[in-house]
Amino acid sequence: MRVIHHTAKYLPPSQTFIFDLTEYLDKRLDESLIVTHGLMGNADKTNIPIKQVSLTGLPVWRRKIQNYISKLRGRAPNLHFGHWLKTISERKPDVVHCHFGNSAYFHQKFLDAHNLSIPTLVSFHGYDVFLANKIAPDYITTIQTLAKAKTLFTCPSNYLARHAIKVFSLPESQVRVVPNGFNPELFQLRTNKALDSNQIVITHVGRFENWKGQEDLIRAISELDKVGVSNVYLQLIGDGEAFNSMKNLAQELQISDRVRFLGLVSHQKVASTLRKTDLYVHPSSTGKNGQAETFGVAILEAIAIGLPVIMTNAGGMKEIIPSPHPQFAQVVQEKSPKALAESIQQWLHHQEDYSEQDFMAFRDTVLGLNNMERTGQLIQKLYNEVSQ
Repeated sequence: MRVIHHTAKYLPPSQTFIFDLTEYLDKRLDESLIVTHGLMGNADKTNIPIKQVSLTGLPVWRRKIQNYISKLRGRAPNLHFGHWLKTISERKPDVVHCHFGNSAYFHQKFLDAHNLSIPTLVSFHGYDVFLANKIAPDYITTIQTLAKAKTLFTCPSNYLARHAIKVFSLPESQVRVVPNGFNPELFQLRTNKALDSNQIVITHVGRFENWKGQEDLIRAISELDKVGVSNVYLQLIGDGEAFNSMKNLAQELQISDRVRFLGLVSHQKVASTLRKTDLYVHPSSTGKNGQAETFGVAILEAIAIGLPVIMTNAGGMKEIIPSPHPQFAQVVQEKSPKALAESIQQWLHHQEDYSEQDFMAFRDTVLGLNNMERTGQLIQKLYNEVSQ
């Protein structure tokens, strides 16, 4: 099986799950290639060949001429269709796997430009569904055109699948739920619990956006402080537009000494930080545009390392676990610092009843449903199905 992975950027820090998946699949496919419009991180960490199909690197005058020609022909700008066509002709892929809908959009534009038909698998992940009206004026209709060619689509949760079917008017038979996997070598079960009654450490990993819920979590720490629980410390990993405002909030609430902003760190650093953590909390909420967490790989990684988790009831996060558990996996009301604080207190209260055997049974169940081997096998089956 020869597969081309198409992604607009390779790869933003928040898309490590795509890196993990392509690396897993590369060992099991006859041939893999990554086609991208621009390089970011991880490009030096993969042995998979990478082909850029943007106009980046060309002299300005050539880019202007190429974009003018593309405009006359009704093609997408800033893409080198000649390089793209040469790559397809040389590689002769059995399947093109588009990671995110925006990649699928440009893929369909390329197919239209050259009157080609290539079996395609599209993996939606979130913003490419929730922000469909903002990506491009013809984004929705272009995805619908791709669907008419019997393209298959994946979503990491039933929550996102329902939205994708509605937004793009997709046939349900062409949409499959495939949970995201994680890197089991990096996120191995820790050998020792980090719990220290003098200092309880909570960690959260995520981009700093309003709907990600960092504000609710910071306010929850303040709520705990008000009732005398002052030994809880919060670590926030990530960056984004709300980063500085959240630092200011911690200062305003006079808890800046108990909230650490670690910024954007490597995936290896995420894993090492989680190993020194007592509790993982994912406080995402539903944004004004309906955007919400569609899966929550960080939750899965935390459970794999051996951490109990607290999450909100927003989006598809709760699909990761078979059912809530007061010690290992609590699900609370979104947009509620009070609910988060009470959940943290409840978790602290249950520490005396903690059973390592029960946690391992819970962990085994979760990882049995969500792991890279299962994800990779499901994707490979879809490659075979769509290419027939």
